Amino acid sequence: FLGHGCAAQSITSVEVGESDGLVCSFPTPRQIANGGPEYLKKHCRTGYRSPWIVELAQKFLVGEMNDLTTQPQPSTNGTVGNNKTAKQNLQKRILALKGFGVFASSNVMQLMGYFDVFPLDTETTRLFREEFGIAKSVSPRNIQDMAKHHYEQYAPYQFLAYWFDLWRNYERRKCDGVMSTRWSVQDCAGL
Repeated sequence: FLGHGCAAQSITSVEVGESDGLVCSFPTPRQIANGGPEYLKKHCRTGYRSPWIVELAQKFLVGEMNDLTTQPQPSTNGTVGNNKTAKQNLQKRILALKGFGVFASSNVMQLMGYFDVFPLDTETTRLFREEFGIAKSVSPRNIQDMAKHHYEQYAPYQFLAYWFDLWRNYERRKCDGVMSTRWSVQDCAGL
């Protein structure tokens, strides 16, 4: 069912349907819909989000999400020309989905090639406090302004720079302050 994704387990007790002719490491919408929320809770640890994930998969299956796949695509420099309205409408559409906040919608946007969009949310605030030593007395709004200014230097690839900082922070936190030995900045230089 899930290949390398999620819990990397195969389903034995739940029939999830065909793989839709695809070989992939992430389940198809049909597999998610057929697996159901309880399967996702148990094997993927998605908790209270499980019904929302299944609902979204069902929307893809019946074509309600087709408009997301026909949006203007970004150019190779991470923008859609001067059509900021199209990008803003796309982000509003994603934010309207149940369970999608600023962080999730920004991730979807970057997966669609919009690298100039990145989240200004509580995770950004946490990152800046931990990585850049921003004091608790500084308001989240001010930190978000600082983040926006900081990542502007990477335009139009702000999300990629943000994600690198976030990834590095997660690795440090996971290893209790010691950088992970699984990868290094030098290892990633050729990516």
